[in-house]
Amino acid sequence: MTKIKYKIYYGHHATSKNIATKIIETNHFEKSTNDIINNNYIFDKNMKYHWLGNGIYFWDDDIDIAKLWGKQKFGNKYAVLLVPLKVERDRVFDLRKEINRKAAITLMEKIIEKCNNFEELDIMLKNRAIGFACELMQNKANNYDLYYNDFQVSSKNQISFPIKLTPQICVTNDSIIQYNEIEVVYEKGDE
Repeated sequence: MTKIKYKIYYGHHATSKNIATKIIETNHFEKSTNDIINNNYIFDKNMKYHWLGNGIYFWDDDIDIAKLWGKQKFGNKYAVLLVPLKVERDRVFDLRKEINRKAAITLMEKIIEKCNNFEELDIMLKNRAIGFACELMQNKANNYDLYYNDFQVSSKNQISFPIKLTPQICVTNDSIIQYNEIEVVYEKGDE
């Protein structure tokens, strides 16, 4: 029996209507980037960061949370794209798997002095620290095209969600994006 080499994820990406049109026309997403200078950024609330490092972000097959994000981020003029992602299974770093999560936490505890006990950090600092570990892995090894994790969100977060876990996908290699299959599945504004 042959093991299936690829996995298909269906990510929802919320953005402004203009950017959604541009993505479809140009077959290109802009990557989100962190303000990482050193690991102290984890503790600086003024620094921009992303939960899985630099990359292109998607909600995993969840249009409802993508709509919430779009509305809160872009008001009444946004779109949600459904984006197929075809990735080799061994190029996915899934932090929901215990072995991967332990590896990321061990890396953080070794490198980040202030994270010597990861489990004692509050939710938002844990999210920042995980993003830093993913960024380190991307920069040093470049072994993964897609990072995945379910994140806890506290009510103190600037974007409040009605659920506790938000399933996030971060694509670091845009060649896994199936541009010819992207669909606009929701548009708000200019009706």
